[in-house]
Amino acid sequence: MKFSFAFVLPGLPPLNRQHKHWAVLSKQNKEWRSMAAVATIAAMPDGVRGNVSKVAVKYTRRSSVECDTDNLHASTKAIQDGICDTLGCDDRPSTLTPLWAWEHAQPKRGEVKIQIQGATKS
Repeated sequence: MKFSFAFVLPGLPPLNRQHKHWAVLSKQNKEWRSMAAVATIAAMPDGVRGNVSKVAVKYTRRSSVECDTDNLHASTKAIQDGICDTLGCDDRPSTLTPLWAWEHAQPKRGEVKIQIQGATKS
């Protein structure tokens, strides 16, 4: 069975994580991971959880300033972990194919759009 769903996370995950205390980073990661898990549960069709064979996830960061690709990828790590926790799959390349994009948004109106497509094992 194929599936597809989408949701939006308000706000923007931080880009540069290297210059913060580990406790601050841990708290931020937990918050974004949890937000992504809750949003995935709300949007996910029945019969998907724990039954994913392949999944593609597109992350679109909507912000007023375009960032470089390595920061774009790093900023979605906690979100990806929350999605994978909820889907019941890991984020190995054989299972998950990520795609990152950027779109312009007005200042203070940042968000991350998530689009998920995949197939179940049965």
